[in-house]
Amino acid sequence: MPHEHEFGLFQDDEDRSIWRGSFANLDGAKRKAQQFADEEGHEFFVRRFEDYSEVARLFPSRVKPQASPG
Repeated sequence: MPHEHEFGLFQDDEDRSIWRGSFANLDGAKRKAQQFADEEGHEFFVRRFEDYSEVARLFPSRVKPQASPG
């Protein structure tokens, strides 16, 4: 029987990994990881529960500097 949630989302902390959620598919996990990374400014990664391998790593998006008026 397949697992309902195949992927785990984790925050990469300097000392440990912090579990942040479980997802049925990789695309959903990656979307949420990117959202968290952008909102919180931390690196996130996704692991497959079947073999606990890392399948994606997401970083905060770079913010382009805004042009100053004038």
